[in-house]
Amino acid sequence: MAERAAATSPAQIRQGAFARAVAALTQGLVWLLLALIFSILMEWAGMLLRWPEQGVEHGRVLLAREVEGVVLAENLEALFRSVPPPLSLALDTTEKHERAERAAIMRERGCSELEAAYGVAERLAGATQ
Repeated sequence: MAERAAATSPAQIRQGAFARAVAALTQGLVWLLLALIFSILMEWAGMLLRWPEQGVEHGRVLLAREVEGVVLAENLEALFRSVPPPLSLALDTTEKHERAERAAIMRERGCSELEAAYGVAERLAGATQ
């Protein structure tokens, strides 16, 4: 009886192709879940340590920049690029240096914040061409 138990120990049982595929899929899902958790923790750490004045707003800005796209074709087989148009970029600036640039334009031209955003958009459009 002891010989039979030793012959069927878990270390000696061979898995079939289906069991190996399920195990590989499960392991892949575990790694994806761990990567998601790590990404969320890094974003929280960034909000607390690197961007404390912006907090959650920084995450919203990044999400808007990554998700927003521009249609480049007229048919349904549209192409997307991940860079929003210059005016959108100029209006959603929240970094200190970006706000300082807009404030400098407002002082130089004596204009409103919206007009300064148009100035930043013109500079961005010129830089991308």
